[in-house]
Amino acid sequence: MSQSAEGQGAPAGVRPSRSIVNGLAEIYLGEESWVGDLDDLSIGGLLMFRPGGFPLQIGSPVDIEIRIPGEQPFRVVATVARLEFDLLGVRFQPLTDVMQEDILRLMATRGRLRDDIGGR
Repeated sequence: MSQSAEGQGAPAGVRPSRSIVNGLAEIYLGEESWVGDLDDLSIGGLLMFRPGGFPLQIGSPVDIEIRIPGEQPFRVVATVARLEFDLLGVRFQPLTDVMQEDILRLMATRGRLRDDIGGR
């Protein structure tokens, strides 16, 4: 299956669904870190509320720890892909099959589809 630029695991031209998930994301760059509430999660990335003082620009590489209540935290490597006044979006770097399965499970069990309620 070919992968789209929007995310991994989806056929070319098809954007993976995004799920609204309650949790936190902590972004790490060297010794600095910023924490914000998750807005939504997909197999290709996440959208979170932009932490105060976040200085990075689109294209900045980061490590992110995703924390969802009742689940083990996990880390992914990502790139800042979207910056708005109150929102920050990142695109995950290639994920292992296990990480993809974990994210899909979290979306299915801990989230609700944004596509069903109108997207951003």
